[in-house]
Amino acid sequence: MFRNLISLFVFLLIAVAATAYTQYEETKCLDWELNAKKYKKAYAKWKEPSCYSFTFHDAALDYHPDIKRVIKNGVSLYKKPYRSLLTINDFYKLIKKECLQGCPDNGVSYSCHIEYKTDKKTGLVYPWFLSITYDGEDGYDHTNYIIENVRFGKCG
Repeated sequence: MFRNLISLFVFLLIAVAATAYTQYEETKCLDWELNAKKYKKAYAKWKEPSCYSFTFHDAALDYHPDIKRVIKNGVSLYKKPYRSLLTINDFYKLIKKECLQGCPDNGVSYSCHIEYKTDKKTGLVYPWFLSITYDGEDGYDHTNYIIENVRFGKCG
């Protein structure tokens, strides 16, 4: 009898642990529907101008130098560092890939927080703050980008 109780207890403990682990693994794409709505609205008001510049930095790093980008006819004049983030279009692609694509079942990130700005002169909307958390329990598994000094119509 005692042996049966121990076996039952171990079985229940394993079942509860497996369920908790499965539930954690399935937690992805928090607030993805809200992010998708904001993304769609912002991206509809974005058309890459022929000439613009901006700086950005990775705020997740302790030392975060500003990285300058100058875009002329869709091509960045500066290619390094962060070769995958050369234009504001690349930031929109990053948001789509990391925060929306595959959600809610097969998304990449645990959660995303995105803020957009509207340029007063042109009406163009671009992401100015992007925080992607990949693991809800690991405080270091995230990326934060801040886009600043956006200038439209100036290639430099």
